Amino acid sequence: MVMKAILLGVIAIPGVLAAAAVAQTPPAGTKPALKVGDVREYKNTFTTVKCARWEVKESNKNGFAVLQCGENLAYFSVEHDYALAKITGKGGDTLVEFKPYSPYLAFPLEPGKKWDGSYSGHTGDDGNSWTSEVSCEVKGVETLKLAAGDLPTYRVDCTDSWSFYPMRGQSHSKSWYSPQLGVVVKNVNAEQAKWDFELTGYAPK
Repeated sequence: MVMKAILLGVIAIPGVLAAAAVAQTPPAGTKPALKVGDVREYKNTFTTVKCARWEVKESNKNGFAVLQCGENLAYFSVEHDYALAKITGKGGDTLVEFKPYSPYLAFPLEPGKKWDGSYSGHTGDDGNSWTSEVSCEVKGVETLKLAAGDLPTYRVDCTDSWSFYPMRGQSHSKSWYSPQLGVVVKNVNAEQAKWDFELTGYAPK
């Protein structure tokens, strides 16, 4: 499939962001609409899963939008702002799971908006299970510099207070949501880089 609306070479690490004061104002940060045939491509991994090209296969199957990459299936809750609920691999094995869903976005987005959420998490690669309390805030509008041009985004900062008996701790993430594309184009976790991902291509149906 030829990528029709391509974003290539998302520039990473320091210097990729313009100050919010000079960023273009993005469209309203409303809940996106996923369509069957939409394609997202990521640099190497998406949410810890090593698979790059994800295509929307179902827009609403039993309350979930379903994206596929090879034998992997990602389930996003339609009711809860298309929040990721789980990713399964070959044979239906659970690779990543958030119960009831991942609370890292809450539409509509606007600078200064804050929210809290909680979930139980599981990662299949290491067998870890944990519970988390999450607090997030839209820090403002920033322009992410891409090879294809500058893309206005909402930057969302989240603090994840997790418990994995007998351990407790916190992780801090930053994500950049493009309302123009309806996807998070970049995510960085300060403590756990395995959760980092970066959009390199996008093709709407």
